[in-house]
Parts: sequence; structure tokens; C-alpha cells
Amino acid sequence: MTSSELWKESHSFQAYQAFVDQRDVVSKLRHVYEQQKQDVIEEHLHTITLIKRERITLLAEISELRKEAKEAQRKAKEAYKNQVFLVKEDVTLKLAEMTRDVELQLLKYEMNAKAMFHQYDVKIKAGDDKAKADKETFKKAYLDYYKKQETFLQNDLRIKKEAIHKDQTLRLESLKKSYLKTLEGFQKHYHTKTYDDGKMTYQQYEISRRKKKSFQLKKMIHQTVLSYPKYYKEHKPTLDQAKDKYLNASKTFQLKKKDLKQAMDKAYQKDVEMYKTDASWFKTYIKQSEKSYQQRRFDEREKKIFRRINPAYLYVMPAAMGALFFTVLPFIFMLIASLFKVNLSILSQSRFIGFENFTRIFKYDTEFQKAFSNTLIYAFVTVVLLIIVVIAMAAWLARNTKIHNAAQTMIFTPHIASLVAISILWIAMLNPSGIINQVLAWFGIEGPGWLIQENTSLISVSFVTIWKDIGYYVLIIISGLQAIPAYIYEAAKLDKASKVQTFFKMTLPLLTPTLSFVFVTKFIASFKVFAPIEIMTNGGPMGSSMVLSYWIYKVGRIGFNYGNAMAGAVVLTILIGVFTFINYRFFKKQVVY
Repeated sequence: MTSSELWKESHSFQAYQAFVDQRDVVSKLRHVYEQQKQDVIEEHLHTITLIKRERITLLAEISELRKEAKEAQRKAKEAYKNQVFLVKEDVTLKLAEMTRDVELQLLKYEMNAKAMFHQYDVKIKAGDDKAKADKETFKKAYLDYYKKQETFLQNDLRIKKEAIHKDQTLRLESLKKSYLKTLEGFQKHYHTKTYDDGKMTYQQYEISRRKKKSFQLKKMIHQTVLSYPKYYKEHKPTLDQAKDKYLNASKTFQLKKKDLKQAMDKAYQKDVEMYKTDASWFKTYIKQSEKSYQQRRFDEREKKIFRRINPAYLYVMPAAMGALFFTVLPFIFMLIASLFKVNLSILSQSRFIGFENFTRIFKYDTEFQKAFSNTLIYAFVTVVLLIIVVIAMAAWLARNTKIHNAAQTMIFTPHIASLVAISILWIAMLNPSGIINQVLAWFGIEGPGWLIQENTSLISVSFVTIWKDIGYYVLIIISGLQAIPAYIYEAAKLDKASKVQTFFKMTLPLLTPTLSFVFVTKFIASFKVFAPIEIMTNGGPMGSSMVLSYWIYKVGRIGFNYGNAMAGAVVLTILIGVFTFINYRFFKKQVVY
């Protein structure tokens, strides 16, 4: 016989089974009591929920009734305005065309006259004396004719204009009548059916009726909430009976618990004497059974807790605490400190000065103003250049060949390198006697002092950060390109679209979400740039490469002017927020393949 079979035939098993039976009785009675209690609460809440849903539906219907009339009238008014605009536009075009015809006719007369005058001038130069007299005669006749024709054309134009204006007035009156008729139709629909002796319109009546019902439902909810004690009192005898049964069974079990355990010990001794050997595995079975029972009870309690609390909150809590202590609270402190003259060593000596810090940095701090403009220039240069370069490289590297895979690895390598190490490397390369100027010298070009000249320092740092970030953003764009289904390009081939058309009219629009992500992340990174500026230029020369993040560090950490530094940090945060909002508001598109 196996140990489990011996265990089931043993005295220990029978004694333990008696103990479990008693405990199960208590457990079942407890479950019955808790379930009945829960049912009473849930039934009451269910009634309240149903009434609330009905009331919400009624309020939504009231809102819809109001919107319906407004929307119908708005559409009619908009259609009327559009028609009026079209009529006026048509009339304006006709008038302009007729005026232009008159001007062209008069211009034609002038051109003909000029041609005749030119012929007379040629004859006069040739020595024809009669031509001069003929010219004067023609001139008088032409002027008389021109005046008559001008008067005739202007009168004709005036008559036609009057006719067009009359036609316009008739058309506008017709449109107005049609519009008023439409409004009358709305009046008939919403206002001709009257109730309460003609005092209320159809819509007013419906809104009033539903409002009354909504108010009644609100009262019902209130009454139902207040009726809970009475409702609970009705079910209390049943609940008390179930609770008494549970408590009596629990007391009986507690009283018998010692006796049952003693019976288990005696049964164990009998088993040991019976089998004349070490029968400790009986106790192991008992321990395992007790452990599984406790585990079940723990699971039940856990379910009760999680029924009231969403477990997602517990899982999110560590990250939420980190965000609270290291992001939210410092941000709040920054906002408050920007309004104070801050003394970090003795906070109680800090003095409230309102927006004076902001006024000071914007009006008098030329270094801040330069840093502000440099930040915008740096952000735009790095983002625009990076996106152009990245898209071009990603389009080439998206192919799955050994050469392209190797090129991807090489391009990504700078991204994983330390920014400090890269900055030091580029300091050596951009030195006036560095490798870049040496290469330029081969072509007869005298290279500038890239990092020590005002007009090149910021651009040099921009190129270094672009060079470092290319690999990361190229991989993101490549993943976006690979997500575009192949059948789209097959359809383009069938339509005989060129590669350029396919790229600009299909690939780029479908890449919009990916480009939006690249735009936002790079813009935020550009606004927060610090390490390259600190290592390569220290904000110089003459503040030409000073950006806001480095200015905040310099003013706050080195200059101990924490109030101004906090004000600058608030400005930087607003800048980042504005550009992020602009991107998500105007450039983000949802693409469905």
C-alpha cells in the first residue's frame, strides 16, 4: 500500500477528517451569512443604479432636444449665408467683367489712334507738309469720337449694372423668402403644437415633461438612499439568524477544538504503535492540508480586497511614487520658488516677490535673452536637419541586406557611446589645428575656429548632437517604414506611380505618427541640452552658445540666484509644453492601414 492509502485508512486521517468537518460547517455558515449580507447591499445599489441610468438618459434626451432645434436653425442660417455670398460673388464678377469690356473697347480706340498718329509722324518726318494738317484734323475728329463712344459705353454699362443690381435684389429677396419659409417650417415643427392652453410649445412641453420626470427620479434616488436602513431592517431577522448560526457553530468549534486536537494526537500515537515505525509522515499530510486550507482562505480575502480596489493601482504605485517625489513635487517647488527670492540655506528667510524674477530676466538679463534665442535656434536647427538626414538615411537603410545591416550597426554605434567621450573627441577634431581644418586645408580652404568663434560655436555643437542621435532615430524611422504594408507599394506600382511620387505621397503621410514621435522627443531633448555645451564651449564665446538649460545651471548652481534660475526653468517648461501641444494639435495623425 502507498503512503497516501495508508494515510486514508489511518486513525489520524479519521480524527483530522472530524476536525475538518467541524471547521467546514463553520466556514459554510460564515459564507452563507456574508453572501446574504452582500446580496442585500447589492440589490439596494442595483435599484439606485437603474434609477440613475434612467435619469441620465432623460437628461441626455433634454440636451438633444435643445441641440436639435439649434443645429437645424444654424444649418439653415449657414446655407442662407452661403447662397447670399454666392449671389453677391456672381454679381461682383459680372460687374467686373462688364467694366473690363468697356475699358478694353476704349483701349482699342486709343491703340488705333496711336497707330494713326504714328503714321502721320512718319509722313511728317519724310517732309510731307499736308500730313501735319491732316494729323490735327484727325486728332479733333478722334477726340470727338472717343468722347461720344465713352459716353455711350458708360451709359450702356450703367444700364446693364442697374439691371444686374435689380436681378441681384430679386434673387436675394427670393433667398430671404426661402430662408424665412424654412424658419417657419422649424416653427411649425417645434412651436405649432401647443400644450397647457397654448402657453407652451411642443419643445418646451417635452423639455418640461422630461425635467419633471428627472426631478421625480432624483427624489426617488434620494428616497432609496434614505430607505436603506428600513430596507436593511426588513432583511435583518434573516441576516441575524444566519449570523447566530455562524457564531454558535464557531463557538462550538472553538470549544471542541482542543478535544479534536487531542483526539488527533491520540490517533497519531495509535498509528505509530500500529505500524511500529516512524509515522511522522501522518503529521506531514496534516500540515500540507492545513497549509492548503490557509492558502484558500488567503485567496478569498485577497479577492474581497481586490473586488473593492483595482489591483492595477497597487502595481502602478511604485512608479507613481517615483513620479510624485522626483517629478511632481520638484515641479511644484519650482513653480512656487520662481515667485520668491530664495535662500536655500535658510528657507525661512526667503522673500515673496511675485513675478519680479520673470520681469528681471526678460527685461534686464541680456544673457537670458541670448540663451532664449539660442535655445530656439538650436532646437530648430537640430530637429529640422536631423529629420531630413534621418528620413534620407532610413529610406536607404530600410533594405534587408548584409551591407545595409552593417551600415545600420555603424550608424547606431555613436548613440551608445558616452556623450562626454564624444564631446571630448569632437573638441580635438574641431580644434583650429584639428583634423577637420587639416582636411579643409588640402582643398585650399582656411577652416575657422569652430568652437571659439561666435558665428560657428552653436552650429558646431548642433552638428555634434545630430551626429550622435542619427543612429537612434534612423532605427525608429526604419521600424516605421517596415510597418507600412507591402500591398500599398504594390498598388502604387499598378497605378504606375514613380518612386518620388510614392515616397512623397504615400510613404511620408503614412510615416506621420513616427515622425511626430521623433519630432516631439528630439524637440524636448534639444531644449534640455546640457552636457555638450558644458564640455565643448561653456556657453561661450561671449554667450554665443549659451542655452536655457545651461543658463539655469550657471545662474542657480554657480551664481546661487535660485529665484531667477527657477523662473528660467518655468519658461523652459512652458516652451517645451507649447511645442509639444502644437505638434499633437496640428501634426499628429492617426493612420489606419
